[in-house]
Amino acid sequence: MLDTCDSGAFVLASPRADGHPRRHRPVDAEQLGRVILAGAGNQQMALEGYQGHGHFSYAVITGLDGKADQDQDKTILISELATFLDNEVARITGGRQYPMSDSQGMAFPIGLAP
Repeated sequence: MLDTCDSGAFVLASPRADGHPRRHRPVDAEQLGRVILAGAGNQQMALEGYQGHGHFSYAVITGLDGKADQDQDKTILISELATFLDNEVARITGGRQYPMSDSQGMAFPIGLAP
């Protein structure tokens, strides 16, 4: 996750996965994937000062606190978080900031909702 101005440029320039993802712990084959979440679009400012955080960081925190669990199954998939961030960052910035994302592979769990 990148919460910085112009971070969308990283999404645009990132190479595609080569089919050999790094593993930090064993995971099931269906949980493999790569995702980049960038807080602001290419050539866009990342806004700061929302509830003591940057707008993107605040949305990540609230999303992982359970608001991103769209199907309410108590598991937050990375795809659910990405969708939540798209909507929430646009909402709390009044449309002045839009995150970008890039993914490859299956959606995988990133958190558990309370």
